[in-house]
Amino acid sequence: MSRKHNKSYGRLSLFFLMLMAFLMPLSLRSIPVLIALFSMSIIAEGIVNKTFRFTHKPIVIIGVLFYLMHVVSLFYSEDKSAAWFDIGVKFSLLLFPLVFLFKSPKVIGAKFWVLAAFVNGSVLSSIIMLKRAYHNYPSNPHAFYYTDLGLFHPSYMAMYFVFAISILLKFLEDTNLKKGYQRLFYTFIGLLLVLIFLLQSKAGMISILAISSFLLIMALIQSRKALLKASIFTLLLSLALFFVQKDNRLHAMVQS
Repeated sequence: MSRKHNKSYGRLSLFFLMLMAFLMPLSLRSIPVLIALFSMSIIAEGIVNKTFRFTHKPIVIIGVLFYLMHVVSLFYSEDKSAAWFDIGVKFSLLLFPLVFLFKSPKVIGAKFWVLAAFVNGSVLSSIIMLKRAYHNYPSNPHAFYYTDLGLFHPSYMAMYFVFAISILLKFLEDTNLKKGYQRLFYTFIGLLLVLIFLLQSKAGMISILAISSFLLIMALIQSRKALLKASIFTLLLSLALFFVQKDNRLHAMVQS
């Protein structure tokens, strides 16, 4: 097989991974299919390019056992049709651990672009949510809050946004980052923080406060000025949103 044809497997794996990262904050329904496609393409690449390595054994074994548990539970389910559907959806749980048996140079070398795809998907998701809430607000006064705002479960959405902010904070550590990109990344952080607090996810709010506090301490200890600036911005804006939103669910939990 030609060298060009060998490389095409790597490009295909990277395409599916970037598409999965981009769509994760936008459409959960598409993720199992994309995991399956990505897993199959990277396994094919590993076989063709001979990059098979039986490493990460615990991950592989746990993933396979977890799937087999679902298969066994099928025999005890009263609703067989729903159980078979669930088995099909969770087929990706069997395939995804197998990815750890293969090393894809194309995927490993494109880590930045995969993370950037996830951030862009998160930002697009937040814009769609705000636009939809603005459209629904005249008929629904709660359109900008909690379950009425999220594209799916508020906790999932909020944790995706927390992860996206963590990625942006990592990007902002680059001392060679152009001013234009710095301003853009700070704008993204501000937008995602507002959405986390509008989603009223206690896990999301606590996580972003904890992560920004931890990074602030690490930046002070290690004298990382760029990270210090970014973590201070994130923490102060998070605290401001927390105190401005008097009726949020985290306030209720603290006061109870």
